Amino acid sequence: EEFARKFDKRVPLAAGRTLRMEHRNGSITVSARPQRDVQIHADIRVSADNLEEATRFANEIQIEVSETPQGIMVRTRYPQESRGFFGRRNTSYSVDYEIVMPEDSALAVKNSFGSVSVTGIKAGSDIDNSHGWVRVRDTGGAQQILNSFGSIELTNNAGDATLTGNNGSVTATQVSGALTVRNRFGQVNASRVSRAATITNSNGGVELSDAGGGS
Repeated sequence: EEFARKFDKRVPLAAGRTLRMEHRNGSITVSARPQRDVQIHADIRVSADNLEEATRFANEIQIEVSETPQGIMVRTRYPQESRGFFGRRNTSYSVDYEIVMPEDSALAVKNSFGSVSVTGIKAGSDIDNSHGWVRVRDTGGAQQILNSFGSIELTNNAGDATLTGNNGSVTATQVSGALTVRNRFGQVNASRVSRAATITNSNGGVELSDAGGGS
């Protein structure tokens, strides 16, 4: 049996502050706009042996939104972290986020077992993900992307980018800055890089084209 519920919240984010997220078991989709608030929407889904169990588990999933000196922190808390649900069988759950944030604010994401999609952030991002793909496009500022067991795709970034992958492909296209790529067990494709490109790879091919600096 499956039970689903939604979470919605809007909070202000001052200029120069950062939106930080700590999450697992679900996707994160972030887009940007000029306004100075953060819109947080989450779809919470739980399947269990019966509807009562699924409902109870879903209602105990907590999404914490707190203000810190650096900005806003969003954390996902699952019941087993405080209520000992590790022994339960046949229970699956996920939380998928859709976030809209100010385009001139920085973003920091730590996620596992889910994909991360970021569009339009102009102040840079720091993404640490595993077991899911990462796609970042139409961004600005320094991009720091780390991913394991999933691909990395960066498209149209106005700034430097450092991409580190493991067990997945890395693709970077149209980077208006320097590009640094480190990867293992996956293909690396880089093109239209304005400055120097530094690529280190093992157990996978490398293709570099249209680099404006040394490589």
